Amino acid sequence: MANKNIEQSFEKYANLKEELDSVNRTLVKKKKLFAEAQTDIKKGLSMIINQEKESLTRKGETVQEAEQLLQKGEYEQSYTLLTEKTFSPISTPTYSYKNIEIEPGLKIDSFFYDHPNSKESSLQTLQEAGYQRHPHPQELFSLFIDYFEGTLEQKLIPLAEDILNKSYGEWVNIANQRKGNILTIFENHNLIWAPKEDIYAPKENTLIFTNKHDFNLNGLPSGTRFDLIQVNEANSDLVVYFTTRPFKDLPDQIRNGTKSISKSQLYLPTEGEIWPVSRGNYNYGFDLGSYNCGSRTSRGVRVAKISTKDKD
Repeated sequence: MANKNIEQSFEKYANLKEELDSVNRTLVKKKKLFAEAQTDIKKGLSMIINQEKESLTRKGETVQEAEQLLQKGEYEQSYTLLTEKTFSPISTPTYSYKNIEIEPGLKIDSFFYDHPNSKESSLQTLQEAGYQRHPHPQELFSLFIDYFEGTLEQKLIPLAEDILNKSYGEWVNIANQRKGNILTIFENHNLIWAPKEDIYAPKENTLIFTNKHDFNLNGLPSGTRFDLIQVNEANSDLVVYFTTRPFKDLPDQIRNGTKSISKSQLYLPTEGEIWPVSRGNYNYGFDLGSYNCGSRTSRGVRVAKISTKDKD
């Protein structure tokens, strides 16, 4: 009887040990995943804080408090503070090429906006090269406007011509999503390519961004290109957001195109999908769109005041 009891105890012991070992293995995996998620959250919050400092869209003390919460490991409170609607922007962010340094050169290599494999990621490639992010569309259009109006600094003319006439479509620092008649634009987002699903999705399934803008499309359908004048008729604010100017005040080359570049157009995303936005596509140098494709070329920018006067 005693032998039978002890055998049962050993059997029970072995089963419990196996279960405990399994729990420990799972716990190790969970701890690893938790640490990775924590690292991604830290990076995401740091990105938001740096962008807020750059664009001055929130009060300085709010950003400072959010940064302190991040350092304490209070991630949810930091994120809530940065995205809370009660903290209204001081002003609409003003993005201009004059406040940044744009990566020069001809860009033809194709990358995903961001990708788990750093060699296939535009964002990680430009950051490894010493840049911070992709350009905002306003930074590019302000460059194009000065170029066509003849006020662009001489040393920046080759850059504008490379971007407009030679480089392929390039990523910009926004994503958009259509829900019904509303187009939502997310600035400084954290979308990354998900190879298994063949789509872009937020890292760790949590969308992080610094600013969000909603525009009524007033009936413009998805799945086709619209000339900028059509976009202007539907919602003139959307044209101003992308280009920095009302349609009537844009250079003729942007409104009507040139011999080598089509007139400005906008491509709207499919209902419900969230997708990174690119500017230009071969001869569509001014186009902006949430293209249903994986990759575009990569050009980085970093915050560095560019002189508006030629040096002696």
